[in-house]
Amino acid sequence: MPNSRSQENRPWANVDPVQVMNWLDKAQAPWWIAGGWAIALLCDGDGHGRTHSDMDIGCFRDDAQTLLASFAGWQFFEAMGGTLRALPLDQAINPNANSIWCRPNRESHWTVEVLLDDRKDDHWLYRRNHRITRRVCDLTWQTRLGPKVLRPEVQLLYKATAMRQKDIQDFKRALPCLNEQARAWLRQALKQTYPGHPWIHEISVQ
Repeated sequence: MPNSRSQENRPWANVDPVQVMNWLDKAQAPWWIAGGWAIALLCDGDGHGRTHSDMDIGCFRDDAQTLLASFAGWQFFEAMGGTLRALPLDQAINPNANSIWCRPNRESHWTVEVLLDDRKDDHWLYRRNHRITRRVCDLTWQTRLGPKVLRPEVQLLYKATAMRQKDIQDFKRALPCLNEQARAWLRQALKQTYPGHPWIHEISVQ
C-alpha cells in the first residue's frame, strides 16, 4: 500500500557528505554525491556555499540493494508516481522507481535519497534518453573531502528537466566552472533530448 501523504511531507534532515561517508564507509557498491551538493562541491569546495534542502546520492540500479544494506537497520521507501511505498531489503526494487527515500527509523526525518542510474556494460545511460551515454569511469570526480561526485554536466542534464528555481541557479553557478569539453557534452545532450532548451544558447555564448 502506498505510504501516506503525511509521511511524504515529513521534513528532510540537514546532512552533509562527511556524514554520508561515515554511514557508507564499508559499502560494497559504488556510490556518489548527486543533486545540488554535486554542483556546490564543484563551485564551493566544501559545498556549503548554498543552502541544501536534502541529500542526494547516486548509484547504479543493479547495485542499489547492496548499497542499501550498508544503512544497517534503516527504513527504505520507493518513490514512484507521487507516492512512497515501503521497500523491504529482501524485495526487488520496482523497475519504474527511480529513487529510494531513506531514514534511520520511523520517527526520523527523511535523511538520504538514493537516485538510481542505469548502465549497460561499462556505460552509464541517461534514463530519459538512452542515446545519451558516458563511460562509467568518466561519470564522477573525486573531491578532497573523499567522496566521489557526479560530474556537473551530467547533474545539470538531470536538472534541465525540472527547471525549478534552484536548478536554474545551480546552472548559472556551475556554467563558469565547466571546461569546454563538459560544456560541449551538455550542449549536445540537451540538443538531443530537449531541442530548444534555453540552456543550449547560454552554453553556446560562454
